[in-house]
Amino acid sequence: MEFDDVIMGRRSARGYLNKPVPRELIEEVLTLAMRAPSSMNTQPWYFHVLTGEPLDRIRAGNTERNLAGVPHSREFRTGHAFGGVHRERQIGVAKQLFAAQGIARDDKEARLDWVMRGFRQFDAPVCVIVTYDRELADSDDTAFDCGAVTTALVNAAWSRGLGCVINSQGIMQSPVVREHAGIPDDQVIMKSIALGWPDETFPANAVVSERKTVAEATVFVGFVGKFPKSASKRIRYSDFHGNVLSCSGTGAGLASGAITTDPTSIGFEAQAVSAILIAISNKFFEGIVVILLNSYGTEPVGFFTRGILFDLRR
Repeated sequence: MEFDDVIMGRRSARGYLNKPVPRELIEEVLTLAMRAPSSMNTQPWYFHVLTGEPLDRIRAGNTERNLAGVPHSREFRTGHAFGGVHRERQIGVAKQLFAAQGIARDDKEARLDWVMRGFRQFDAPVCVIVTYDRELADSDDTAFDCGAVTTALVNAAWSRGLGCVINSQGIMQSPVVREHAGIPDDQVIMKSIALGWPDETFPANAVVSERKTVAEATVFVGFVGKFPKSASKRIRYSDFHGNVLSCSGTGAGLASGAITTDPTSIGFEAQAVSAILIAISNKFFEGIVVILLNSYGTEPVGFFTRGILFDLRR
């Protein structure tokens, strides 16, 4: 599987087949994941990988304590409740998942069952508990490093046909997890990862959560050329993935494809230009590039790729 396919194709799996995952395959995934960078190569992470009866005991303990109203006891800082755009994104993905599962807003029983799935590690055959050295608990670098290795882990798993979902529900009752996973006192429980073979018939597994654009997340400083802030808000990689396209204007006949677009819609100056979208491939990346031509279709004046607009007229 190509790198771009892993990154663009990975989804969080919340439904799994009742099929064991070989230890050798998990070790292969961990070997890849642990190539993740860490602050000054401290590598603060540890992994406690559970399956079978120990994992079942954690599921049962989590369920029993949560239904009994036992307060949560996560060991990492959770901060205050989300607000603003962050809360909107949280609600947005919840709506996507509930819609996929057919869970109505007023269906309290179905909503409770969905929540409890999280405490059961989504009934995955494997659970990976990520921990770190307690002596590094006062450094934000440690959490950052654990995030890096966890991201690498879920991507490595996806490249091997496995699905994962990173979650906190499975470790909300940390005494239960610490007891049955045998986690020593000098380690802090950070996150849990449900892992297994995705059930393709489980509706929520098809959900692709939305992402903000490069333009919304990024500030470029010191680059030569014009980079309209609106450029990648209107054209995204996902709009073109897998297509060879042509655009309106003079020279449009030089390429053919399924989508036509106005080159001014990607933030180029509102002058008459032609655009030809072509699929390119080289040793660095595969993707879509928008070639902007002058109004006569004889000279390139710019190009757009991966959310960045390059002006070649300078």
